[in-house]
Amino acid sequence: MLISLYLLSHLIGDFPLQSDLMVALKAKRPWYASSLVPHAAVHFLLAVLFTLPYLVVANQGWRILGVSVVSAVLHLVIDFGKVRIDGQVQDCGGFSAWVNNAVLRLVPALHPGESATKQEVQAASVSARKREVRTAPPSKHEVRFTRLGLFVLDQLAHVAAIVFAVWLFEPSLLARTMQYPSAVIAGQHPFLSPAQSMLAIVIVLLYATTVSGVIVQTLTSPAPSAEATSAQGQEPEVPRGKLIGYLERIFVVCALCMGAYTMIPLVVGAKSLVRFKKFDSPGWAEYFLVGTLGSILCGTLSGLALRFLLHL
Repeated sequence: MLISLYLLSHLIGDFPLQSDLMVALKAKRPWYASSLVPHAAVHFLLAVLFTLPYLVVANQGWRILGVSVVSAVLHLVIDFGKVRIDGQVQDCGGFSAWVNNAVLRLVPALHPGESATKQEVQAASVSARKREVRTAPPSKHEVRFTRLGLFVLDQLAHVAAIVFAVWLFEPSLLARTMQYPSAVIAGQHPFLSPAQSMLAIVIVLLYATTVSGVIVQTLTSPAPSAEATSAQGQEPEVPRGKLIGYLERIFVVCALCMGAYTMIPLVVGAKSLVRFKKFDSPGWAEYFLVGTLGSILCGTLSGLALRFLLHL
């Protein structure tokens, strides 16, 4: 229950309460003048708010507060690392080039006894590789999957940080929480309490809307409609498309939970009917197909997870 509350506070602080401006300001230098510290402070306040029932307990109040502090600090460290890596990847011209440069820089560190001549040769090769990569920018597909990979690793690191903070201060609560996945692995499927069921519904819906929205947006960016409307001086309809994606995935989750699987194709049919005239553009057709398939996949996975948790 405690880890679920921290996970809920993380999702709300990282998605609904984090604007695009805050994301852009994370890369501002120096780091203490960026939005990293205010963003971590928001996570700390949300964690305290959601774990307030645990804080009022005299025997464990300070430990729960320690979990909130450590998770917020780790959130700051993880976000700082992601910003640095993202900036280095862009400077190198792509993720594969960044990995190559990192490996070449690591060789002298692993062998400090090397001659200076060899180190100079390796440093020169790194500089030459950087110049060579910058002349050939990465493809759109490499940029998309690099951003998607960094996003997934970032979210997994945040979840691991929450688990570590709880283990650090409340190992007994973590042990009780881990009884559920242990029972599932053992072939059992325990029922959730009403409070746990409501918490599971909220978390799954947040994953189906906000988290999945970032994944779909990363896979489909840049949107052809946004490019065309901005070129004509008009406001792009990105927020409207984002809202449609949210409703689409909520509809899929509800259909799966009710067992009405045949209702899912209605979503694709309705979207295709409304935007039928735009299919003449190959770029728009590809954008629509990738976005719709990605959205349906995220909604299906969320719905199946909710069905499993609620024994539907």
